[in-house]
Amino acid sequence: MAGAATFLAIIFIRNQLELLLEQDHNITISLSTATVLADYIHVVMAWSYIYLISVIILATVGRCSWVGANRVSLCGLMLIWVPPLLDGLFGHSGAIVYQYSFDSFFSSFTHLFLPWVDVNYVTLGVRVEIFLVMLATLLYVGMCSHSQLRWWRAGLCGFLIYCAIFTMGYLPAFISFLTGMSHSELLQQSVLGVTATNAPILWYLPMILILGMWHLAETQTRLWCVLKSCVRIERMLIYVLFTLAGVMQGIDNALLSGDWLNVYDILLLSLALLSVAIAFIAMTALNDIHDIQIDVLSNPSRPLVADPSLIDEYRCIAFVGSMIGIGVSFGYNISQPILLISMLSLGCLYSVPPFRLRRYLFVAPIVLTAIVMVCYLFGMAMVWNNSTPEQLNLPELCSLALLFFIACQFKDLKDVEGDRANGVATLAVYLGAQRTYWVLGTLLLIELAVLVSVGFLNLSASSIMAGGLFLLTWIVFKNSEWLISALVVCLGILLLK
Repeated sequence: MAGAATFLAIIFIRNQLELLLEQDHNITISLSTATVLADYIHVVMAWSYIYLISVIILATVGRCSWVGANRVSLCGLMLIWVPPLLDGLFGHSGAIVYQYSFDSFFSSFTHLFLPWVDVNYVTLGVRVEIFLVMLATLLYVGMCSHSQLRWWRAGLCGFLIYCAIFTMGYLPAFISFLTGMSHSELLQQSVLGVTATNAPILWYLPMILILGMWHLAETQTRLWCVLKSCVRIERMLIYVLFTLAGVMQGIDNALLSGDWLNVYDILLLSLALLSVAIAFIAMTALNDIHDIQIDVLSNPSRPLVADPSLIDEYRCIAFVGSMIGIGVSFGYNISQPILLISMLSLGCLYSVPPFRLRRYLFVAPIVLTAIVMVCYLFGMAMVWNNSTPEQLNLPELCSLALLFFIACQFKDLKDVEGDRANGVATLAVYLGAQRTYWVLGTLLLIELAVLVSVGFLNLSASSIMAGGLFLLTWIVFKNSEWLISALVVCLGILLLK
């Protein structure tokens, strides 16, 4: 936490120096709060990208210790104060201007770090900053690495970090190069609401998350272990699938053709699904904290059961995951943050005392069903925003809700002993695991048959395939975990047919 606070403090000071010393960096009351906030988020994400990739390069290519790489990168981050101080001294203003074409790519790439060569789209302060970063990298790796080829590695590290800095300013150009369309053209063609304000989030967030996971795995092993335990793929996919189904239904209602699939729309959709997945991870961590007494009997292999001291890491995952999920959702329409907060609130009501609705017969599956319905609305709101209620097919949505209400109770079969000992009422506690298994399976088959007979579900190849897969798994394996995995596949077939 101290490192994160220091990191944010360095960036805040950099921004304030720009506002005070550079005439073109003014934030006035004419700008909306959302625009100013998005600009700050963009700045934090850009420097997070540079920090993470610097640490990883120093530790892997430079063969320095991860602790040392973290410390020197954090100290070296103070070099970002150089541009506003130097540019303010000489009356310059601005940073690297985003280039949307590669007309001068070679000269830009080879001269950016040489302050004595004239480059008209970047200030002297930025170029001095880059030069100092490369020099500091060379000296640190050369003197602190234990590799026999440390000076060669030092030169390679300096080059790779320079490439990362250069890439940071050229991401729009790379996207334009790959798609054959300019940044402004991609924005104009976006039907999911990508704008100049939220586009930088699409550039940086995917890379930050990948680099962040790598960094976390190497430096925070306990936290990484907890995070992996909260990523339950087969259950997470259910929430993601309902969100994706909502998006596809919204697109279908809007009569949009395949033209909407430009790279910005795809990235925006991917981040929407990611925000739901992160919210699921946060809810899972919260549930594991309050289910520890049940897991002692039913799931003794869970990390928190084996090591109760991990509870702080679980709390961290729950809190940070909630904040990241909500934060990402603010890159969309106002409906998305409201829906995501609703999703997390339902998760709290499900798991956390004094409500802890997980304890009550049929109330728990109702809450879980409400969560996946919110996921569906979250997806549809990406297209329709406040008009989403008018676009809903309520009979179809209710039929999906009923299917999920029955199916989600399969997860209680393995928790019978823990639930019974802790006063949690489930169908499996009252009927027994095996009897509940057959009752739920029979109800699901009946529900599928009813939906086909009334016309809510077409008797097509996809529905026959989904029903056949469920029936086969239900009869042959007689195992709730295998059945849950099969149900996820069946759900995908039905929702995305």
